[in-house]
Amino acid sequence: MGNNIGRLLPSSKPKHLIQLCQQKNFPSIGLTAESHDYKDKATIPLIWLDKNLDVATKDKLQELSNDVLYYTRPEPCIQHILSTERASRIFLVISGSYANEMLSQISRNVNAIFIYCFNPSKYEPLLEKYPRLVGIYTHLKELVKSIREKMHTVIERSSQVFSCYELKQKSIRDLSKESLSFLFFQLAKGILLKLPRTDDSKQKMLNECRFHYQDNEEELALINEFEKNYTAADAIHWYTKQCFIYKLVNKALRTEDIEQLYTYRFYITDLSTALTREYEEFKRQNHIDSIKVYRGVIFCSGELENLQENVGNLISMNGFLSTSLSRDIALSFILDTSSKSKDSVSVLLEIAIDFRLETVIFADVSKYSLFPEEEEILFDLDASFEISTVKQEKDIWTVYLKATDRGGDVAFKYIIGNDITETFLLLGKLVGGMGKYTAQSNEVPFMILDGIRHLHGIASVFFEEKGDYDKALEFYMEALKMEEKSLPPSHPEIGHSLHNIGLCYYKKYYYTQALEYQMRALHIRGENFDNLQMIGLIYYKQGNWEKALEFMNEALKFPNRNMSSVLNTMGVIYHKKGDLISAMKYYQHADARKNMAGIYFSQGDYDKAIEIFKDSDHPNDIHNRGLIYYRLGELEKALSCFIKALDLMPNEATILVSIGNVYKEKGKNKNALDYYQRAIEIQENSKSWEIVQTFNNIGLIYYTQKEYNFAMNYFMKALDLVDLTEIIDKAHILNNMAMIHYQQYELETSISYLKRALIIYKKILPLNHSFIKRTLYNIEIACEKQTLMGYTVL
Repeated sequence: MGNNIGRLLPSSKPKHLIQLCQQKNFPSIGLTAESHDYKDKATIPLIWLDKNLDVATKDKLQELSNDVLYYTRPEPCIQHILSTERASRIFLVISGSYANEMLSQISRNVNAIFIYCFNPSKYEPLLEKYPRLVGIYTHLKELVKSIREKMHTVIERSSQVFSCYELKQKSIRDLSKESLSFLFFQLAKGILLKLPRTDDSKQKMLNECRFHYQDNEEELALINEFEKNYTAADAIHWYTKQCFIYKLVNKALRTEDIEQLYTYRFYITDLSTALTREYEEFKRQNHIDSIKVYRGVIFCSGELENLQENVGNLISMNGFLSTSLSRDIALSFILDTSSKSKDSVSVLLEIAIDFRLETVIFADVSKYSLFPEEEEILFDLDASFEISTVKQEKDIWTVYLKATDRGGDVAFKYIIGNDITETFLLLGKLVGGMGKYTAQSNEVPFMILDGIRHLHGIASVFFEEKGDYDKALEFYMEALKMEEKSLPPSHPEIGHSLHNIGLCYYKKYYYTQALEYQMRALHIRGENFDNLQMIGLIYYKQGNWEKALEFMNEALKFPNRNMSSVLNTMGVIYHKKGDLISAMKYYQHADARKNMAGIYFSQGDYDKAIEIFKDSDHPNDIHNRGLIYYRLGELEKALSCFIKALDLMPNEATILVSIGNVYKEKGKNKNALDYYQRAIEIQENSKSWEIVQTFNNIGLIYYTQKEYNFAMNYFMKALDLVDLTEIIDKAHILNNMAMIHYQQYELETSISYLKRALIIYKKILPLNHSFIKRTLYNIEIACEKQTLMGYTVL
């Protein structure tokens, strides 16, 4: 995520007001919602052209798509089709009377055409002339069924069916959404297999299926058959039927719908287990080293470019991957170009499989299929492949893939990199990272109230990823209660839950509670990196530097861990203690360049401080360079750096705040307020703690303008967010509020706020710290003025 932009040096402030120090706001992955429509309406545009538009047909077509248009005359219909950029996706239903006129003008512009008429034989010659004419229908039920099936095919072909993972990514913790999607499919099977398989989960799945297909008698009959006769041994057979279960499971996988995957876990785990069984049988019967399989797909040009750009990287298909042993059969699925859009390309995936692989599961399912001649080979969920090369041969692009075990290695590194020992906790982390749900949503993407303690863990991580620590704590506590009832007191899972609860309290700045839970976790888990590091951080935040160093040193004894954060914190502590030699040593080991720059700055070596960031084009480093100029008072140079950094990271609240700070220093308060307000919009959406600092900064501007009511309003907003904590930011805000009351001659209230700030300062800072001295001085001045005013009144 880049370097944490920290404070280099305290800048000069008004005598009585304390401005909160700036801190890097890590850019969070924005969470976006995917609409969940159980009716599964398509987003494909649907147009009906007919002189007589009856209500019954309208209602049925409206069920198929959320985007339906109706025309009674051909001219405006043709004009719309020729003018819209989405014409290549349009499904057109026309009456027989308009067939010849419409087909002659727009047959090449739309995706599919359906004729709905009373006399089909009259229009049958058109089927040979116009390849995009799907069929001619006299009954509404047949028409609707054909449109639905064609939409299903188009959606499947047009959806991205793969996720790539760039092997050269520097940090497993800082992944793109596509890489997180790749990891999701690497881990989904293991997560689902750990969930209990019960009759209740089967019934809930079938209820969902019935709700989905409540108007489809054919599928409802199959659902009833499944309920009556299905066994785990039938899983592959039902998948190859390509009926309701095939469609719904693949939709859930394709859209990465966590709630639906949870709903269909009963069947997914059966299918995965059956494939593993068939895989072992396949290897026993085939004494060969390798095979090649094929799949024909229609991609848009952008998806093909993505594959070309990822040659040498890993790829996973978003679900169970169906292939064929026959190259010709795979090609047959893509040689028909009648329904291809202008932006589509025909792609043949050629996959080489080495039988010595350990984690790639596939099976010959032809004996279960209604079409055994297709020689189908089906891959399990977590299969991964390496993209060897991409070549064009005439009108067909061939993507050469090689099955690999490396996807499992990446998943393992992700688990280790996130310090997660419980597989279930991965799901919440991945969901948050993938941005599948809105930050405002309070719904976990599956039914967590089944009484399964593992799901409380998932819910906890989900809310923690969203920054909703209160909700996360609620679920962590519930999970802990369940664990304490069902597990021995020293069970590792209890220790893990205690650690997570402590971590949440730490993120809420409740350091006393955080320390309590971390100590309890340490007692159960024994010495380990996570607890030792966290306890060290808590002591550091509480100002107990010796204790912090003691636990940080213990954490350093654990090898093969990322020590940079520990080393950096130790450097900061020595820096605060004035031991610059030791601080520099730890900063260098941690590669903490921003803090090294801080030491050079404090020593007056400004050139060296700037040199550290001089040649970097990374927005964080440009921002840091600007911070140095800002501390030097070179505001124009600072502003230039900040604007350049903002161009590269336009939604980075910290940079917006820095620009606001420059304008505030220049006395351009209107400009400063504009940038602060832009920062607040981002900070509110991401639940960023730095919004406290921004509220404080706005309050300071209104204070200098003597608009005390506005100033107090923003100070109160900041105080509301930190009111239950005892951190230094709270003391700063109390101090600033005291100054407003002082200016308004509300001296008793002013003194009260100053005393509250002093209590916090004394808990955190050395007694000779300037903040304590300044607050004592302010209390003295306020008391003297109070005495003077009292004397005057008498």
